[in-house]
Amino acid sequence: MTENSTSTESEVGRDFVGAAGIAVATAVLLAAILGVLGLLIALWPPADATSASRVAVFGHSFTLNQDQRLFCVVALAGALGGLLHSTRSLYWYVGNRALKRSWLTMYLCLPFVGSAMAVVFYIVLRGGLVPAQGGPGAVNVFGFAAVAALVGLFSPQAAEKLKQIFNTLLTPAEAGKDQVPAPGKPRVSALDPASGPVGTQVRLTGTLLSAATEVIFGDAAAAASVVSAAELTTTVPQGATTGSVRVKVGDMVVTGPQFEVRQ
Repeated sequence: MTENSTSTESEVGRDFVGAAGIAVATAVLLAAILGVLGLLIALWPPADATSASRVAVFGHSFTLNQDQRLFCVVALAGALGGLLHSTRSLYWYVGNRALKRSWLTMYLCLPFVGSAMAVVFYIVLRGGLVPAQGGPGAVNVFGFAAVAALVGLFSPQAAEKLKQIFNTLLTPAEAGKDQVPAPGKPRVSALDPASGPVGTQVRLTGTLLSAATEVIFGDAAAAASVVSAAELTTTVPQGATTGSVRVKVGDMVVTGPQFEVRQ
């Protein structure tokens, strides 16, 4: 092996998270899930409460009314959904030995993104679904907590849905002079990994992929699991052959990079 090839392999190796980093990330996510669950239990509104009451959290006591409790519950449920998303993605990439350091920031940010998105959805839903004469006692806490958790778990889809709703209600803003025009059709720009045997989990990145349904390897098709408009995952199916990957997006078939099927 030449010195150049050794250097290249070393550079590539530094892109991936080591065993110690995986252990720390796993411990942080699991501790965060337990902490959020504990806070949810502590802040959950009593069934018969109609006024402000004391709440004990980690040795400190607070007075919260029902609306304040609901905001806390929704924010925590959204964070819990984001943590579930992070944890599922973490063990998926660790299991495939493809966890890169560049994704750690996403895992740390997702709970906060999920929490904020859940609060936005709560305000939108509460403003439109709860009658004006209905107080906090008229709100279904379980329903809002469930929606908040799902918004946190599927935050890219939730953001896309809000965008669709308000694009319908509001007049689209005029494009600025320096705005880069959006691509006119879906595109697959990268595969991770770009080779592997049947059963390999593959992450595809590109643009406008939210309507993807299938990924085709030669003549064999596999279901596409959409993560966001820029990312989807799939599994190399039986019968797959080496060649350019094709993705079915709505009525279109988009050709992406080549995937090498190894035995």
